[in-house]
Amino acid sequence: MTSASHIKESVGNVIDHYSNNLDQAKDAGPQVTAKMEEGLRCRVVAPDGTSIVTDMPTGIGGGGSAPSPGRLFRASLASCDATLVTLRAAQIGITLTSLEVTVEGDPDDVGVLGFLGIDESIPPGEHGIVIRFRLGAENATSEQLHELVAWVEAHSPVGDSVRRAIPSQAEVEIV
Repeated sequence: MTSASHIKESVGNVIDHYSNNLDQAKDAGPQVTAKMEEGLRCRVVAPDGTSIVTDMPTGIGGGGSAPSPGRLFRASLASCDATLVTLRAAQIGITLTSLEVTVEGDPDDVGVLGFLGIDESIPPGEHGIVIRFRLGAENATSEQLHELVAWVEAHSPVGDSVRRAIPSQAEVEIV
């Protein structure tokens, strides 16, 4: 297990490096490639060979063998925020004793109507999300923990991408 002091030192080194080498701060992030395996089961592979598998629920024709892409979307946000809480806590000297981040979709979400083309006026994506932070620390007040979460919400890369409409374009190659 990585210690808080190791995380703090590592973050400090990265901050020092990029503060002194702004030209190296650009990073598009590694591409990922999704390939359909069977039915609605999909394997997503990164250049380093790591992979994630998704599948749709059986009710919509999938095999239910893996999380859906929507569940991984929420998992991405939850894990990004949990990671950033841990990273920032180590950086500022807060010793966490517990941490859970739960991301839940809007219970009134009717995006399936848009996703399936039933009602083109309804956006197909999430219509809202709630992020719940449950955390404790041995050396921080409630106010300090609220400030920590506020900092994370302002700096979470996945959270920022969710809250801010980012440009995207589709390129098609017919083979």
